[in-house]
Amino acid sequence: MPQRALRLHPRDNVALALAPLPPDAEVVVEGERVRVLKPIPYGHKFALRPIPQGGQVIKYGHPIGRAIRPIAPGEHVHVHNVTSGRDYGDAAQPEEMRSGASSLEELVSHLSAEFPGYRRVDGRVGVRNHVLVLAAVHCVNGVVERIGRAVPEVIALPHVYGCS
Repeated sequence: MPQRALRLHPRDNVALALAPLPPDAEVVVEGERVRVLKPIPYGHKFALRPIPQGGQVIKYGHPIGRAIRPIAPGEHVHVHNVTSGRDYGDAAQPEEMRSGASSLEELVSHLSAEFPGYRRVDGRVGVRNHVLVLAAVHCVNGVVERIGRAVPEVIALPHVYGCS
């Protein structure tokens, strides 16, 4: 069976539907079995574990909001049961909503250092395509911008429309 959901970071308590998920569908995400409670649209989040009222919703390894009511595993996670912890991006980020990562290296420590490329005659490496780092949500702009500064050949594209 093809993978129908994706956890973006090991700390995430939500997964992303890679296809529309019908009620009662059983989805396995990295060994965690979850039964879908109600339809989950393509590209939307659903809970992998119980999230208590007031609990953090974690995506990309970072808090993206708080549950406004308890959220059960397999439940659609969206604006009807989550509120932004950043007041829609116009307020300072509360200390409790920060990731705890102290460096770029810590933020990317779970990622592989390999990529599909080639070795040039002079020993440097290259890719035959442009490398874009695109923020899908505003709350990861800092990471995207730091990658863009650290790797000049990368084209960093921040997101301008809010978080989660």
